[in-house]
Amino acid sequence: MTTYDEVAQFLADFKVKLSLWNIIYRNDRGKNTQALLDLELTPNQRTEIIKRIEVADIAKALWMIF
Repeated sequence: MTTYDEVAQFLADFKVKLSLWNIIYRNDRGKNTQALLDLELTPNQRTEIIKRIEVADIAKALWMIF
């Protein structure tokens, strides 16, 4: 299983890359596109949400799955 430190390092590395490059969102899956439209989330809003993800958010999500 992945450790807290590994997740923290992944997020740190990811956020550095995100600050240098942008995310390209694919919109070729109809049901995903429709869900995002229903939620009224723009690509910029999705990026801002991703930027705010913390290790605790991932841990909470994994706890809910298992």
